[in-house]
Amino acid sequence: DNFGAPAGTLCGSGERLAVGDWICEPCLWTSWTYCGKAVAGSKGGTLLALKPERLLETVAGHKEAATEMAIYAHMVVKELNTIVDEDLSDTLCFDLDLQ
Repeated sequence: DNFGAPAGTLCGSGERLAVGDWICEPCLWTSWTYCGKAVAGSKGGTLLALKPERLLETVAGHKEAATEMAIYAHMVVKELNTIVDEDLSDTLCFDLDLQ
């Protein structure tokens, strides 16, 4: 599952996430081994779990969305392949140019 973490969440590396940050996005696009553990702060938050299979089912009937998702997934995997193992993290952010 892919998890949208609440603000202030501490991740395995001690990182704090801001509102709108994601954790574990790579598991949507490739085989992924989680790098740490996330713990919600005292204010709690909302957790969103997204199963890759359901995402594929949802976009399957929407050709343009499916095409854009496939392009994005390819770009993420390409970017992941440039990162040395020691720098991989569940809190990676991808700033990709989709144009």
